[in-house]
Amino acid sequence: MCRCAERRAAIGRVVSSLANGEVEKARIAEAARFVTNTMVEDARALVSGARLAAARMSLRR
Repeated sequence: MCRCAERRAAIGRVVSSLANGEVEKARIAEAARFVTNTMVEDARALVSGARLAAARMSLRR
């Protein structure tokens, strides 16, 4: 194999690694968004529950 072919193969491996790294970063970012969205939904549910509890307490008075 000539040097040009070796260089092309090495460049191909680097590009492939970078592409795989970007895919992995995208997966991590997607997982982080999912966790964040879940936390936001949980927080909204807690606030909603707290408001409901406060409304019930005010009705009892």
